[in-house]
Amino acid sequence: MKRNIWKRAVWIKLIATLADILFLLSMAGLILFSYYLDDVLHTAVLPKLHDAVRRATNGHYSLSNEVRIGSSQGMILLYDVRIAMTGYQDSGVAVAVREVVVDTVRLRGINWWDVVIGDGLRVTHMEMHAPKVFMMAVDTAFIAAGGGALPSSALVQLLPNPSVISFDSIVVTGAQVYVSDEHSTNDRPFLDSISVRMSEVLLEEEGLQPLLALSYQSMDVHLPRTSYAFDDSTYRIEARNIRTSINDSLLRIDSFALVPRLSKEEFAAHHRYVRGRSSLRSRGIEARGVDFTGMMEWKRIRLRACEVQAWSVEYYSDKRRPRDPKPPPAKLPNDFFRSFPLAFDIDSVRMRNGKIAILERAPGSLKPGVLTFDQVSIRACCICSDTLSPHCGKPTQISMTALFLGEGEVTVQVTYPVFSKDLDLRIAATVGTFSAKKLNAFLMPNERKEVTSGVIEGGELEMDIRAGTSTTSVTPLYRDLSMKVLADDAKKGRGILEGLKTLIANTFILRSDNRNGDGEKALTGTTKRTRNTHEEFLQFIWLAIRRSLNEVIGGIE
Repeated sequence: MKRNIWKRAVWIKLIATLADILFLLSMAGLILFSYYLDDVLHTAVLPKLHDAVRRATNGHYSLSNEVRIGSSQGMILLYDVRIAMTGYQDSGVAVAVREVVVDTVRLRGINWWDVVIGDGLRVTHMEMHAPKVFMMAVDTAFIAAGGGALPSSALVQLLPNPSVISFDSIVVTGAQVYVSDEHSTNDRPFLDSISVRMSEVLLEEEGLQPLLALSYQSMDVHLPRTSYAFDDSTYRIEARNIRTSINDSLLRIDSFALVPRLSKEEFAAHHRYVRGRSSLRSRGIEARGVDFTGMMEWKRIRLRACEVQAWSVEYYSDKRRPRDPKPPPAKLPNDFFRSFPLAFDIDSVRMRNGKIAILERAPGSLKPGVLTFDQVSIRACCICSDTLSPHCGKPTQISMTALFLGEGEVTVQVTYPVFSKDLDLRIAATVGTFSAKKLNAFLMPNERKEVTSGVIEGGELEMDIRAGTSTTSVTPLYRDLSMKVLADDAKKGRGILEGLKTLIANTFILRSDNRNGDGEKALTGTTKRTRNTHEEFLQFIWLAIRRSLNEVIGGIE
């Protein structure tokens, strides 16, 4: 019995002694590691980070030597981080990142054993707040000055045997993007408060890509708001809550708007000659099947489907301003698509719950005339210029339904090769029944004419445009149409002259009925018209329709 007690005491003392030894060794190791930590950070960790930056950007950027490294509460802290361009690879992009500046970068959960034995660098979490990204305009002068000397294969290897560098997660908050060129004096960021979250980020030799040698399991980007004013200071772009999920190929935007910075009166006074003022507002935007890699590599805009839940367009023209005696050529939609630097490959676009308002203010009028389309739904498919896509070369098909002036049901089918050099277009449209008096909202302020009676029973339109020349056929169906001519001065009442004009118009000019029946067929107005180079897209289409309507109704051209 005493022998067993003695053995137990020996084992207890031995275990206690070993525990004391392990504790002393751990404390000694901790003291030794702490003593040499600064040396470890500068000789083992910092070179790996320099190497990571060069490899992740294919040698086009480098981490500044002024970066300072330290530790606190188990974290590695990088201070005064600056990643700057060391060479430019021309990819056709008009802007490039000049440098990225961050006050502090935090690295958590580093595997120190890997650091000591040199087996890569594995980090649980990297966090940075309010980094500043400075972008610059790239032109031939910049490249000629030596900015574009690096070939795509240039890769500076700081370590003799590059090893894997990985992060379980990377979180960026409050990022700012600045865009500057020789003409820019704005110190405000172009984009602000950007958040980025990435998981399972890996940098390795086999993962090299043309722009970033990174692979990751997921990447989410959130931009709460952005606003950009154009150089002429008359328009700005606004967007709210832009969210992207790279691995899900998904883009969502709560709202997007292209709006004038000036009121209607201010906009007209700002320009010497008459100029159209447009605005676009939309909300509930979702794009699926987005090829973010193709966009980041500046190759293509590829997406499977885009839907807009609600939108509105307003166009205003103040005819009280004089016309430009030498108007510049107007840009057409096909001019825009042809000149865009990236290829398009969009399967479908759907825009629901829309409203279109066209306003014109004539000289002497007290208010603008208005034409409206409500409950507009538009669908377009196959917008494609990517030669790798089977849809390349096919014309874009567009369909639209709407309520004209809140009553007449409108259907439109359009075939438009949007990448054609010439303006080629086919339109087939119908309109349903509505009261002719609804037209007074536009005719009275602008044409100084008032519809006193009449019902539009429907109508058909066919337009074929070839190389900018339209052949337009219009068949309006209506009955009991009459109108009266108003005084040119909106502030004055009708006189004898206006009464005489009304009698002549209703008797000799205006066709009061155009219907099928009683052995007669409704008249169709068919005309040709060639577009003037200064005429905008919708302006040309409207003038062609108006000429054909005049062939039937009379007195409106």
